[in-house]
Amino acid sequence: MFKQLVDASSLKPEIVSGLDIMIVRELTGYYFGEPRGIKPIEMVNVKELIPSYTTSEIERVARVAFDLQKKEKTKLHHVKNLM
Repeated sequence: MFKQLVDASSLKPEIVSGLDIMIVRELTGYYFGEPRGIKPIEMVNVKELIPSYTTSEIERVARVAFDLQKKEKTKLHHVKNLM
């Protein structure tokens, strides 16, 4: 962890000391533009909020993670976080 962030972290220094972590995320399926305001919407079916990915999109991000894992010779963990 960067020394400048130690005081901002909720993790104890003895836990994060020597921690080496890299996170690979797929973020191309969403819009990250400038917000133009908030307006109420009718309830929508949850399935409409779950993004779908093509096989090539999944393979692309997996390939990046596996290539990094091979290069660094470390363990690779997959965590799915669907909210």
